[in-house]
Amino acid sequence: MLKILITGGSGLLALNWACLERETCKVVLALHKRNVNLQGVKSIFASLDSKDDVLSVINTHLPDIVVHTAGLTNVEKCQESKKLAYSINSKIASNVALACNEAGVKLVYISTDHLFSGEVPLLPEDAVPNPVNVYAESKLSGEQKVITHNVNALIIRTNFFGWGHEFRQSFSDWIYTNLKSNKEITLFDDVYFTPILIDTLAEYVHELLALNMTGIFNVVSDERMSKYEFGLLICEKFGLSKQLIKRGSISSIRTLAPRPKDMSLSNNKLKKALGLKSVPIQCQLNQLKNQLKDGRYDEIRKAIRES
Repeated sequence: MLKILITGGSGLLALNWACLERETCKVVLALHKRNVNLQGVKSIFASLDSKDDVLSVINTHLPDIVVHTAGLTNVEKCQESKKLAYSINSKIASNVALACNEAGVKLVYISTDHLFSGEVPLLPEDAVPNPVNVYAESKLSGEQKVITHNVNALIIRTNFFGWGHEFRQSFSDWIYTNLKSNKEITLFDDVYFTPILIDTLAEYVHELLALNMTGIFNVVSDERMSKYEFGLLICEKFGLSKQLIKRGSISSIRTLAPRPKDMSLSNNKLKKALGLKSVPIQCQLNQLKNQLKDGRYDEIRKAIRES
């Protein structure tokens, strides 16, 4: 049975990944601040502040795979504190890459779709990055450190959704919880992305690992859509009122840090590698709804507590 160590263990990506894999793999969540009590999953507090710290964790728990999800994803906070952003998104990625390389452990680095200026849709992996804010700059720096220090690493550019908790909501969470409470929300109709369900993302990553793939892969769905269009799909799937969603434009918000308007990525390389015909968003939304019925949302919310 494979053992997976996931950093950023209290985040929604790590928690959903753990829920998916815990029946077939041993999963260890590496935590920083918030404790996690998730059935069938081991949780540990771990420092990632140096290569030796990460090596100590690896040598103690002996994972076959490390999935590095830990990061500072708040765009505004990154913009306000560049030093902190680089410390978390670049320096820690470097520590993890060096440690995994030295220990001979496979590394999956979770990057972002935020790396480009947003002028061209459906960009492939070999497009030249052009970050427009500190968050993107720091994540790109993390990618570069991983590539430099660990040539066997798998780097995943993505934009995911799934069930989260009060400390870390997904975009789909935020839409669902507000509309369920009959609260109006505004969604941008001029910001585009190619979102993917966390479980689908994780499944494809494990398939890439089984093929011993390395380097950069865009792991996203086929459909390029606006945030507004995504909200309408959530409404349709969960029987919520579309009247509560108002169209908005990111151009009208002057106080936000700069952001790319089009973050959509091409998944052609992924489909070719895995022999996929399509990665449809509707199937993933069906799965998201089934997870709600099956208790995934409630379990994740109850699993998180302050340490």
